[in-house]
Amino acid sequence: MLSNNVMLATGVWYRIVTFFLTAVFMLLPARPGAVALTVTQEDTQIVVTYQNNTHREIDVGGDRFSLEKETDGQWEAVPFREGFGFREIGHSVPPTLGDSFTIRPELAFEEPLSPGRYRLTFYYDCYGTENEQSAATEFDLT
Repeated sequence: MLSNNVMLATGVWYRIVTFFLTAVFMLLPARPGAVALTVTQEDTQIVVTYQNNTHREIDVGGDRFSLEKETDGQWEAVPFREGFGFREIGHSVPPTLGDSFTIRPELAFEEPLSPGRYRLTFYYDCYGTENEQSAATEFDLT
């Protein structure tokens, strides 16, 4: 049987290590590009699902994104419809959690999206950092 002093010392060391690891993770900067994206096509809509794999809470205000289409090996921006805007109301997503949003191309873009290879870039802010960050994924539209 362990003595009370050994048990007390073990408990103290456990608390010190736990405190130290917690402090380190709170002080580390967020990992850029650590938001995972998945894009699926459902009928005429595009569904974007994201998961916060950073160790910080992120702000996804307005579900900001841009879209590019690959043409002859080059990425070309797909222009938004005049007057299209992102919702102003944002929300926070804690680490390890995610959310999704739906893009209706006929409302968002000037022209209908033709079949091909696309790249969607999703913009977000990590709490405790000053720079906007982004994650991107490529997908095929049929």
